Amino acid sequence: MDLREYLSEELGYQLPNQDFYARIEEWRQWYRGNVASFHPYRIYNGSAIVSMRRDTLNMAEKVCSDWANLLLNEKVFIHVDDEGTQAFVDEVLEDNNYWVCGNEAQEWKSALGTTAYLPYVVSEGERNIVRIDYVTAERILPLSWSNGKVEECAFASERTVDGQSYVYLQLHVKEGGTYRIYNKLFADEQGQITEVAINGVRGFEGVVPMVDTGSTRRQFVIDRLNIANYVDPGNPMGVAVFAGAIDALKGADLVYDSYNNEFLLGKKRIMVKPAAAKHADTGQPVFDSNDTTFYLLPSDPTDNDLIREINMDLRAQDHEVALQNRLNLISVKCGFGEGHYAFNQSAVKTATEVVSENSVLFRNLRKHEIILESVLTELTRIIVWLGKRFVDAGLDEEADVNIQFDDSVIESAEALRAQAQMEFQLGLIDQVEYFMRVNKLGEEEALALAAKISARKPPPEAPPPWSLGV
Repeated sequence: MDLREYLSEELGYQLPNQDFYARIEEWRQWYRGNVASFHPYRIYNGSAIVSMRRDTLNMAEKVCSDWANLLLNEKVFIHVDDEGTQAFVDEVLEDNNYWVCGNEAQEWKSALGTTAYLPYVVSEGERNIVRIDYVTAERILPLSWSNGKVEECAFASERTVDGQSYVYLQLHVKEGGTYRIYNKLFADEQGQITEVAINGVRGFEGVVPMVDTGSTRRQFVIDRLNIANYVDPGNPMGVAVFAGAIDALKGADLVYDSYNNEFLLGKKRIMVKPAAAKHADTGQPVFDSNDTTFYLLPSDPTDNDLIREINMDLRAQDHEVALQNRLNLISVKCGFGEGHYAFNQSAVKTATEVVSENSVLFRNLRKHEIILESVLTELTRIIVWLGKRFVDAGLDEEADVNIQFDDSVIESAEALRAQAQMEFQLGLIDQVEYFMRVNKLGEEEALALAAKISARKPPPEAPPPWSLGV
C-alpha cells in the first residue's frame, strides 16, 4: 500500500483529494520557471520536427518573492509583554534562523499555497532546546479540520539511510481531548511502504515512537494565504498566489520568448556571392569564416549584386507594449493592483512608491496579514509552552503577544515621524503616544521607555538667590 492508503484505510482518515496535490506540483513547476506541459515544445520547420524551449521571465517566482518580502521582513516584530519571555522567544527564533527561513517559508507559501511550522524540543548535551521545522505543502496531509482550521495533521518526508529509501511520518492527533504525536517510519519500495521499527534505523535511534503532550493546544502551525481555495472547495489547504494567473503567466512567457527571437531572427546579414568571397589575385578568403554576419550564396549569373545587405526591422516596441500588458494582468491577478511591474528593456522592475491606504495592494496585504498574525501568535505561544515545560525557562504563558507588521510600504517612516513630532510639539499627543507611533511600541512598552528617559534627566537646578528676593 502507499502512504495515502495507510492513512485512509488503515487509520480511517479522510484526506484531501489527490488531484489537489497534482495542482501543487504544477504550481511548483511554474515557480521554478520550467513547466513540463508548456515550456518544452516541438515545431515542424518544413523538413523535420525539432524540439524547442520557450524562454521565461519566471514571473511566478518574482510574484512569490515580492509577497514574501511584504509579509515577513526585518521590520516585523513579535512583542511579548514579559521581558524574560520576550528574551526566550527572541533567542529561539534567532537560533532557528527564523527571520531568514521564515521569509523563505512565506515565499513557498505564496508558491504552493501552504506551509507549516513544527516546533519541538531536542536534547543537546545537558540542556533542552527548541527547534523549528519548516514544512512545504506537498508534505502536509490534513487528517481532520473544521471551518478551514486543521485540527489533526500528518507530515511526511523522504529519507535515505544506507541506500534504503524511507518515509518518515509524524502524526499529530487528538486522543481523549489532548494531542499525541506519533513518529513512524516506513521502508519505501517505489511508492509501496512497509512499516519498520523506527528505533532500528540509523539516525532514528533517539526518536520516541509516541509523545503525549497532555495539551489541548496543537503543536504545529499551518500557514496559508487568505485566498479561498476555489480549486478544491472544502479543502483546508491554501492555493498559490498565482493560481488564477496561469494564463497570464503563459502569455508573458510567449511574448518574452517572441521578443528574444525577434533579435535572434532579425540579426543583420550580408549575403556574399562566391565571386566576392575570395581575393581575385591570391584566391585567399576575403571574409573571416567565423564571422556569422556574412552568408555565402550560390552563384547566380542573372544576379549582378556581388554583396547585398539584409537588415531586418525589429518589432521591439510592439513586443514591449505587449509584454507590459501581460505584466499588468499578472499584477492584477496576483493581488498587487495595476502597474506594480514595469519592463524596461532589460528586466522587470517592481514599483517602489508608497502605497495608499485605499489601494488594491494595501487591502490585500492587510487581508493576508490576518492569517499571518494568528500564525505568528500561535507559533510564539507553542514556543513558550515548550520552553516552560521542557527548558525550565520560567516563562509567562499568559503574557500578551502582539505582532507589529511593516507599514513602510504604506506610509513613509520619515513622514510619520515628522507628523508625530509636529503633533507632540503642539501638545496634541504626549510622549507615550509619540513612542507608540514612531517606534511601533505597545502602550506598556512606551510607558516604560518614557519613564526610563524621565529618570535619566538631571534634577532641576535651584533658582539663583536673587530670583527669590534674597
